[in-house]
Amino acid sequence: MIETLALIIGITGIIAIGLNFLLEATNSLKEDHKAFGWINLYGSTALCIYAIISKAWLFAVLNGLLILIGIYGLTKIYSNTKIKFKIKSD
Repeated sequence: MIETLALIIGITGIIAIGLNFLLEATNSLKEDHKAFGWINLYGSTALCIYAIISKAWLFAVLNGLLILIGIYGLTKIYSNTKIKFKIKSD
């Protein structure tokens, strides 16, 4: 049961990473670095979970590193985002 769930998680991670690189190669994301970051973070996390359950430790370490890089990248993106508030006046 857990192996089947791990396989499904791993497959979704592979699809996410593959889709992300396809979107980047075709310039479909344009300037949307947030989408790229979130898709990459999901893919890396899913593949890390799969690697841990499968006891593929080197693969787990690699994806763990990619998770940390993804979190760092998203932190940089969101720290540069200005939040705009609009106040309605009647």
